[in-house]
Amino acid sequence: MVFSTLERIDVLTSNLMSLRFCFHPIRARKESLQVVISEDAAKFQEEPNSPTSEWVVTIREKLDEAGQDDVASSWSKLSIYKIPHYLRDGSGDDKSFAPQIVSIGPYHHGKKRLRPMDCHKWRSLNHVLKRTKHDIELYLNSMKEIEERARSCYEGPISLSSNEFVEMLVLDGCFVLELFRGATEGFKQLGYSRNDPVFAMRGSMHSIQRDMIMLENQLPLFVLDRLWELNWENQK
Repeated sequence: MVFSTLERIDVLTSNLMSLRFCFHPIRARKESLQVVISEDAAKFQEEPNSPTSEWVVTIREKLDEAGQDDVASSWSKLSIYKIPHYLRDGSGDDKSFAPQIVSIGPYHHGKKRLRPMDCHKWRSLNHVLKRTKHDIELYLNSMKEIEERARSCYEGPISLSSNEFVEMLVLDGCFVLELFRGATEGFKQLGYSRNDPVFAMRGSMHSIQRDMIMLENQLPLFVLDRLWELNWENQK
């Protein structure tokens, strides 16, 4: 069969239209699929990086709180620690870390078994005041000035009131200094009897010395320094 030129053009055009009709849905579906993938990817990339994301805001708030806690903490001032709980055997036998005869500092202050030594602390303070001719108010006011600094040396909150804490610093501090001074100069030179049950190199002195090296039974060194200066003020 012989086709004219015009007929050939019509056949070719018809075939092209058929091909366009066949491939157009595929192309449409492909473009639609690409659009959906692109939108999901953009959404996935946007969420973690968005400055208004609740997740990011929460993280920043936690960081701010951590920074404030670090600045406000007194950990750098802490110097007198408690025995960690994991080192306590739970049997109630605390002889390895708790004082048995005398309390020094706030951790074991006021415990029933340690109260008998309090009367000897008051005796030592009375000796100090008579020897220095100072009024007790001088010592109390001096310790009041460094109370906050002394409290920050101890781990955890201290339940003692301001007056109780200051009284404890004066009483325990003067007691410790009397023991140190008596060990070097002699207790008799300080006005104590040779047979004193506490202030003599016999009797309960060994047990007292043992308690004084306990981790939880300490006073800050600057407290002892301040009391020492007051004791020697009239003797310079």
